[in-house]
Amino acid sequence: MLPKATRTGVPAAPSRNALRVLRNLALAGSAVGSFCVAAALTYDVNRRIRVAERIVENKRTIQTSAPQYDATAATRRLARMMEAAEAGEFMGIDSLKEDEFRPRKKKTPVVGSQEKPHAEDANADASTKGWGSSCQPGSSLNPGRLKSFPSFLNAVKTEGSLGRTTSSAPSEPMRTQELLSRSKIGIGQSHRSDSGASTGSADATPQNNAPSLAQQIEGLLDQDRPIEAAQLFLDTYSGNIKGVSSEMHELVLRTFYLNCKQENVFIARNVFLRLDEINEGSLLMWEMLLFALAKRGCIESVATLFIQYKHKFRVRPVLLDVLIRCLVEARRLSEAKSLLFGNLQHDRDCGLCGAFLAGLWRKTRSIELLNGQLRKLLNVLPRSGRIPSDKLFNPVLKAYVEFGKLADAEALVNLMMTKYKLPLRCRTKGLLVYGKSLNGDWEGVKQGLEEMCDSTTIIVKPRDFLQIFDRIFLEYWVSHTGPEIHDFIFYYIDKFRLVPDRVLYKHILEAFVEKGDEKMIAKLSAMSRNDRGSSNSTTSSSWIYYVPGA
Repeated sequence: MLPKATRTGVPAAPSRNALRVLRNLALAGSAVGSFCVAAALTYDVNRRIRVAERIVENKRTIQTSAPQYDATAATRRLARMMEAAEAGEFMGIDSLKEDEFRPRKKKTPVVGSQEKPHAEDANADASTKGWGSSCQPGSSLNPGRLKSFPSFLNAVKTEGSLGRTTSSAPSEPMRTQELLSRSKIGIGQSHRSDSGASTGSADATPQNNAPSLAQQIEGLLDQDRPIEAAQLFLDTYSGNIKGVSSEMHELVLRTFYLNCKQENVFIARNVFLRLDEINEGSLLMWEMLLFALAKRGCIESVATLFIQYKHKFRVRPVLLDVLIRCLVEARRLSEAKSLLFGNLQHDRDCGLCGAFLAGLWRKTRSIELLNGQLRKLLNVLPRSGRIPSDKLFNPVLKAYVEFGKLADAEALVNLMMTKYKLPLRCRTKGLLVYGKSLNGDWEGVKQGLEEMCDSTTIIVKPRDFLQIFDRIFLEYWVSHTGPEIHDFIFYYIDKFRLVPDRVLYKHILEAFVEKGDEKMIAKLSAMSRNDRGSSNSTTSSSWIYYVPGA
């Protein structure tokens, strides 16, 4: 029987008392008895299968958590430990570990003795045979080692060394020659490293090794393995090396751009930082890395990399929008502000100012801070030769609407139209209508939507109109019933010949499912089939939108 399982584990088989109960019930007869007979007969088989499964599971767990663990080696070590303990020669675990790394030697008799050595160690015999075979004519053994072998034996005999073995004698001159050759190689390498450090150039390595490294990197790139190529460069070139060859520089640039293309942004960043340490970084690489990091959504890395190199590289206008948005998202508000105010001459149609103000409101939710930055921009923009546009005021207008200051929002729109002579566009008017929906003024919402579509003075863009209508519908959906939602939707669809896009269609369908009935859903599906000529039950992106007067 198996021992009892632990508290945390599942028992492998029933206990002995349970088995005794099964046997008693089996002897009692009836259907229960026959069932217990079958259980008792299959108990031993199930127990063995469960034990085998447990062994296999434990073995797989050990191999997964410790790939280098060798159960066979541990068993042999335990056997040697037991043998040493029985012989009274056990000196601790450390002695066993030392014996594993020390070559086992065969005891030989004293020189001149007639006693035969014991043939217990097969490795010693194999090494002796290997030495004899290597001394045959035509072998690749160094003649210098052959000449040193007799002198070594004579020295052993004259010194009276008693613990030498016949198998280890030939290995000593070989080991000596190898140590001498390794020491010469080490001295040569240290000499070359000293000379390379004094010159401070990567070309101090031997000329026959530089092409091999370049060929390895080029081979990895040809195999579409840019990560391995970049790691090979990082492992070979340290930061204290100043300058690389032109061939290696081209390969590293190719590695960098290929990693950026495949979105291996962090290995590309390491390559750029290493190139910058050896004075090979460029503005183009920095810009490419910033774009790649921003594309992957690594906002914090973009902000950190910009702050690190903002005094070394001058930002070009193409990067301003990406950097300002990333700095604001990373809460580097002072850096974003200084970057914006230092490049206002490159701001076209106040797009950078609008992105900065929108991010500032999203991160701080401070109306006072937003008003202060708006006043500063209105004072600085004329000095840079820029005229304020609706993109500058819309983020502040949206903040007023979300904060519940609808009167301040209307006053700001009046200021835009009177002082700065800006036309009333769809997004600006839509924000005011959305503010009325937040206050529950649905008559004002209806009037505002009709003004947007019937007025000739308001510049209406279909995309902006659908976005505003979707936000208004989400507010209407929560506070109205299913029939009211149905009348609201189809009133504007029929009046404005409005065709929903994918987002609006999804929200309408969700509203009908939650508060409507099957007839509403069927009507919406029939309308989508009639407008597109095919089923749009999957809310595909093929839906288009159209607003009269656009």
